[in-house]
Amino acid sequence: MSLFSGISISQEIDLELMLDNDMESEDNVDLLVYLQDLQQHPFNLNTVTIQELQSIPWISAKMARDIISYREKKGDFTSVTGLFKV
Repeated sequence: MSLFSGISISQEIDLELMLDNDMESEDNVDLLVYLQDLQQHPFNLNTVTIQELQSIPWISAKMARDIISYREKKGDFTSVTGLFKV
């Protein structure tokens, strides 16, 4: 699955399978719908704004600032490894 264009993550997450396996609470269904939309319309980590990052439920304001700061200091992300360094 790639939630961020230009950055691929080798292990794909099957969102439909997650939905079928014990993910029936309303909050989980909302999260899966959000993830499906994000999967279809990924962010480009090299152009994403802090506001767009903060719109992702599991990314805190601090994490969003750290991602942008890392990109400004180190340059464009070329692999998921850079994101893990943040």
